[in-house]
Amino acid sequence: MASSLQHGQRHGWITLFKVLYSTSAAITVRSIFGVTGYIQGNGGCLLRNEMWLYIFDSVLIAAVVIAFNIAHPDFVILSDGRK
Repeated sequence: MASSLQHGQRHGWITLFKVLYSTSAAITVRSIFGVTGYIQGNGGCLLRNEMWLYIFDSVLIAAVVIAFNIAHPDFVILSDGRK
């Protein structure tokens, strides 16, 4: 397990934690967008323009999915020797 904590490894625990933190931040931004859109209602700027919906909803979730496909947690578990 100690070897997977090293900074040089691509699929170590530190890399996984960085991906978790960044994806959590992206989901938090998406949630703030959703609350703001809900507060503004259907006539608000955020829900009238589809551009904001695509940026803050689709692009952020696509980035989360791509990030977890690149740094999949299974790589870290298998590198520790457990199956």
